[in-house]
Amino acid sequence: MQRYFKTSSKLLIFFTVFVLPYFILLLTAIPSPAKDSPEKETKDESKQYFYKVAKRYPALKTIIRLELDQPIDHDLLLNLQKYGLKPVNRDWISLMNRSEAIFSLRGRSLLRLKNTKLADAVTPLEKFLLHGFYRIHFKIMEKEPEGPLLLTVSSPRDNFGKQLLQIEQRIYPSLPYKVKTDTAGNRRLKVKCPNPKYKQVIRCDFHFTYKVDVKKMLERALYMADDDKKIFSDFLTAKQKVGELAEYTKNSKKIDAESSQVQTLAKELAGSVRSPIKAYKRVHEFTEQKIRYDHEKRSSFFGGDKIYSNMKQMYQPVEKTLQQKVGACPDTSILKAAILRSAGFPARTAGRWGHFYTEIYLPGQGWLSPSVTPTGIPLIKDQNHVHTPFVNWSPHMKIQTSTWWGQVEIKKNKEALLN
Repeated sequence: MQRYFKTSSKLLIFFTVFVLPYFILLLTAIPSPAKDSPEKETKDESKQYFYKVAKRYPALKTIIRLELDQPIDHDLLLNLQKYGLKPVNRDWISLMNRSEAIFSLRGRSLLRLKNTKLADAVTPLEKFLLHGFYRIHFKIMEKEPEGPLLLTVSSPRDNFGKQLLQIEQRIYPSLPYKVKTDTAGNRRLKVKCPNPKYKQVIRCDFHFTYKVDVKKMLERALYMADDDKKIFSDFLTAKQKVGELAEYTKNSKKIDAESSQVQTLAKELAGSVRSPIKAYKRVHEFTEQKIRYDHEKRSSFFGGDKIYSNMKQMYQPVEKTLQQKVGACPDTSILKAAILRSAGFPARTAGRWGHFYTEIYLPGQGWLSPSVTPTGIPLIKDQNHVHTPFVNWSPHMKIQTSTWWGQVEIKKNKEALLN
C-alpha cells in the first residue's frame, strides 16, 4: 500500500509539473468562438473600404451612421456642422439630445472625422433601403389651350447600384395615363389631358423604395477618379462605327458638336488626348472655371417661376453658354457632351432630381460619370444621340413647373431584401 501511494504521488507530481501546463496552453491557444467577431470583422472591412475610396474620391457623397458617446447639444451640433455633415432622415433641431443619427457627408470629411474624438463610432453604410417621394406639378399658363394635351414625365428609374423595388404613381386630377420603359431604361409616364384649361394644375406624385448597394454603385464611378488609366479613344472598330456607340458622337440640335466654338474648344482641351477619362476631366475643369453658375435660373425654376412653351427651352444653346460664360447644370451638361463628341468621345446627358450631368463611354465599363450620390433620385438618360428633356408635352403651349420636389429617408436594413 505504501509503495502504491509513493508511485501515485510521483505520477501526480509529473502530471502537475509537466502535463497540466501544456494542456492549459493548448486550450488557451484554441480561439473561442465569439458571437460578434464575424460581424465586427465585416464592419471593419467595410469601413476600410470606404476610407480607401474617400482618399481616391474626396468629393464622394457617402452615408454614415454616427454613434456618439454623449447626446447632441448645441456645441456638439456646431462641431458636427463644421465637418460638412447633413442629417438624412431628420433636421438638426430634431437631433438634439440624440446620441445616434444618419448623416451624409463628402469623402474628404469622412477622413477628417475618422481622426477626431467627436464620435464613438463612424459606420459607413454599404447597403440600405431608400424610401422617398418625388413630386412634379404643372400649371397650364396658355390662355386658350387647345387639347388634347399629352404630358410626358420622367419617373424614378433603376440605376447602377440602385434597384427600384416598388413605385406608385398618382395623378391629380384623375387622368388616363400609361407608363412605358424605353431602350435606355427610362420610365416614361404619359398623361393625357383631353380638355386642358387655363391655370389648370396637373400633379404627378411618385412614392418609391430603392435597394441601394453603395459598393456596386461606386464600381464604375471610381474609374473616373483615376488619372493613370491607359485607355484610348480609338476603340471604335469598323463594326462599332456603324453601331450604337458611334451614334453618340453625332451632332444634334441641342448637343451641337459642329459649332465652330465647340470644335475649337475640343481641339484645345482634348485634341491630343486619347483617354476618355482625361478628356472628361479637362472639359469638366473648363466648365467649372470658365462658366459661372446661374444661381438665379436655378432659384427661379425651383421657385416655380419659370414658364416654357417647350421644356427644351430650359437648356440654352451651347454657343450662348460660351458667349455669356454663364449657365446652370442643364446648360453645362449639354455643353460638355458637345465638346466631348466633337473630340470623338461618345457622350450623353443624364439627370436626377435636382441635377443634370454628362456621361462618357469607357470601353469595358460602359457609361460613366463622377456625379454620384447614394440618396439621389435617378430620372433620365439620353436614349440616343438626341438630347432628351426630363419632361415634355405636345402640342407646345405655355406651362409652368409649379413644383419640383423630392425627399428621401433611409430605412433600416432588411436582410431578406439586401442579401
